[in-house]
Amino acid sequence: MADEDKRRAVEITVTLSSQLITAALAMLAIEGAYVAYALSERSVTSIFLWAAALSGLSFISSIFIAGKGITEARNSGFAGAWDIQVARRKFNWQAITLLIALLLFAGTAVLSGPTRHDQVNLVLLSLQGDLTELQTQVDGLADDIDAEQFETTTLISNLEALERLVTQMGESLQSDIAALRAQQQQDTP
Repeated sequence: MADEDKRRAVEITVTLSSQLITAALAMLAIEGAYVAYALSERSVTSIFLWAAALSGLSFISSIFIAGKGITEARNSGFAGAWDIQVARRKFNWQAITLLIALLLFAGTAVLSGPTRHDQVNLVLLSLQGDLTELQTQVDGLADDIDAEQFETTTLISNLEALERLVTQMGESLQSDIAALRAQQQQDTP
């Protein structure tokens, strides 16, 4: 294989690696935007945060590994030995870490949790149920109070009737005592 062909093969590999770097940078920006959205609009868990952090680190690692591979290919070419195998291992690791980063990013989308709106609705439903239960208890207490008031009113009426009866009996007793005294005074010489 001629040196020009080898050089062209290395250039194609480096171009492919550069395109993967561009894709990794774009995905890193997309991930940053999604994480910012999820933190402000969703109830995220620590698993989401770990997946997002690992995804970001994988994107950055992919870019770093690609840079190392490009440098190795360039240095090899500068020495006059255009060999596609020189940086092959680094470029493979670039692709693998980029794939891992994409899978982790997909995981962050799945693990981002429910929207805060959903949680607010759940809390509102729970509070509505609590409010209904409290209203039932208040209604029961109001019924108990009404029953107690009825019993108290009945008791007061009965006591007033008893008081009238005792007063009448007392008056009757006083008049009987007065009549007995009067009779006793007439009977005594």
